[in-house]
Amino acid sequence: TAYEIPKRDWSSDVCSSDLPARERLEAVDRDLVEVAGRVARHLDVDASELAAAWRRAPLQRQLVVFAALSQLGVPYRLHADEPGTALDCSALTKYAWAWGDLALARGSAAQAAGASRVAADDVQPGDLGWYPGHVFMSLGVERAIVQARSGDRGVEVHLVDEDRADWVRWYDPTS
Repeated sequence: TAYEIPKRDWSSDVCSSDLPARERLEAVDRDLVEVAGRVARHLDVDASELAAAWRRAPLQRQLVVFAALSQLGVPYRLHADEPGTALDCSALTKYAWAWGDLALARGSAAQAAGASRVAADDVQPGDLGWYPGHVFMSLGVERAIVQARSGDRGVEVHLVDEDRADWVRWYDPTS
């Protein structure tokens, strides 16, 4: 089943110009911790490790990860590129990285070809995981990903299957 992150009315608190900058940053951090906790519980990973990975990531990568997470539950449809309605795997990563001001190509192989290979130990939030015919995004902790999955499933958070972990090639689309 799809995992959803509750929607939030940012205009009322975090983005309010009436709120001092320090309080806005504290509110953003509370939300980051809340979302990391929900995702971590779903994946059975360490919430503090996930939140720490997101905090260490540059703002660009944080935006990209949260853009991808905003699409949780959106149905998968081959060749679809309609955020909020239907996506395939490369449309999800393309959409998310657009929030980081980076234009990715369509197609899993094209996205991998346009990025630089990174070692599995050096993967950061937002890096692309690829194996023939599929692309997905790292959440920043070992094997935790967000992906648009084919079949009757949609965008979801997931752990890369251990038997497929050796097949995955990781790529940094920013380099």
